[in-house]
Amino acid sequence: MPTGARRDGTSTTIDSSDRSLRRDRDDGRRHGRSGSPESGCAAQVVTNGGSVVERKTGRTYFLDYPCDLKKGDRVTFVLSLHGGGSYGNWQRHYFPILDYADKYRLVIATPFSPRRVWTAEDEGYLQNVVTSVIEEVGRENIKAFWLAGHSQGGLTSTRLVCTDFFKTKVDGFLSLSGGRVGGQAGRAANFGVPLARGVTDAARGASPRNW
Repeated sequence: MPTGARRDGTSTTIDSSDRSLRRDRDDGRRHGRSGSPESGCAAQVVTNGGSVVERKTGRTYFLDYPCDLKKGDRVTFVLSLHGGGSYGNWQRHYFPILDYADKYRLVIATPFSPRRVWTAEDEGYLQNVVTSVIEEVGRENIKAFWLAGHSQGGLTSTRLVCTDFFKTKVDGFLSLSGGRVGGQAGRAANFGVPLARGVTDAARGASPRNW
């Protein structure tokens, strides 16, 4: 089963008996989601980088998974990237697929960039996280691997999916915002700010599509 390291250097494994990683999942359920993701949360909760340590870089990440996950179970793996200026735990609450980990058999890795923006310098860390999960879950047990990202994380997902490491592993990517493919969406010919009552296009001096 997927292994990592805790901050104290001891190893940890994805297993339903591992209380430390299950606590990551419970934190998401304990705090309400009314309003913004950080509503009702202390700053140290919002900025938490996760309890799993990526061994090669020493950086942390969150790992959420079904409570009853067993060796050989088939799962969908998701790498979820936060947006610019954000944090891993904020991303978990903004895009709370951890709440569906049990029902849909999801393993979700939510990493964190200490610069709070993703750059090429983070790619080794992200690749190590992915490699660790794939090796321990078993490539044959991963039904699908998805990249997901919010804002700058969405842009990063768009970039990563075309890199040599990811293009042979990823089945698809989901941009929650940012990373649009195919240019801007089309608009109706009469798209524009609605006219105030009694104001005509001639009086405004422009057609609606120019506003």
